[in-house]
Amino acid sequence: MFIPDKFQLGAHTVNVLKDVPLKEAWGEWNNETKTMRLRKPSKRNPDTFYYQTFVHEIVHAVLDTMGREELSKDEGFVDAFSEYLAQAILSSKGGFGISREEKE
Repeated sequence: MFIPDKFQLGAHTVNVLKDVPLKEAWGEWNNETKTMRLRKPSKRNPDTFYYQTFVHEIVHAVLDTMGREELSKDEGFVDAFSEYLAQAILSSKGGFGISREEKE
């Protein structure tokens, strides 16, 4: 499934760094630099787990960009919201127009 190297969020360009050797988390969001870092996928976890981590970090990015830092800091809220959002995207026919694979 395709995860972009960057995307637009409002007037900002968000950079996505993949396969980063994170030790404490599966992903990280830095609002100051508008950078998302994703841990290298694990053989123990399915691709959907990696994709859900990407969506989880998107939720942090959206909430912080909206000025809703208190919700962004609520990991229970972010995790639940991103889990349902990832499910809606992945289970829909055509993925809401989101390609699961990189276009050539």
